[in-house]
Order: sequence, then C-alpha cells, then structure tokens
Amino acid sequence: MAIPTKQQPARKATPATPYASRAAQKHTTERTLEKETPQQFPLARRNFILMIVAGLFIVVGFLLMLGGGTTPEKFNPDIFSTRRVVIGPTLAFIGFVAMGVAVIVRPKSKKSE
Repeated sequence: MAIPTKQQPARKATPATPYASRAAQKHTTERTLEKETPQQFPLARRNFILMIVAGLFIVVGFLLMLGGGTTPEKFNPDIFSTRRVVIGPTLAFIGFVAMGVAVIVRPKSKKSE
C-alpha cells in the first residue's frame, strides 16, 4: 500500500460484509454542493413571468364562470350567459395552454465570446 499524500486521503480497511462497507463509504466520502450559474437554471425569469400571466388568465376565466345557479323553485337564465359559457372557459383554456408554453419556452442563452 502506498503512503497517502495530501491529495490522496488514506483508505480505511474494508469490512468483510458488503453492508458494512456501504455504511463505511457513506461516512468517509465527502460531497460538496456546487452552486449553479444562472445560465444553468432550467427556467429563467421570463418563464416565471409567463407562468404568472397564464395563472392570472386561468383565475380570471374561472371567476367569469362563477355565479348563482338555478334552484328548484326558480329558473335562472343567467346560467346560459355568454360570459359563463363562452368567455370564461375560453380564457381558462388559453391560460392552461399558455402555462404549458411558459414551461416549454427555452430561456435566451447569452453568447459568450
């Protein structure tokens, strides 16, 4: 066995059972976390802004669909209004599609020279 240097730490003797060696490896190996650069992030600021806008579309669409319903005593013709049947669901659908697009859109990459 070679003499360990500062770059090469000394190895401990491995136990006979494989399970004990795994436990020993957990305690002897050191791991460090490396901070990602902004270019390595999967989503950029633009993606988050698009996601917020899409979320607002979804919320507004559902709010436009809200309203009172028909009771057994009285019929409410407002349940068939254009706002509740067409505009609200369309805005919510556009919001869901925009949310998918916001996640898929790649962030702009800066060219390094």
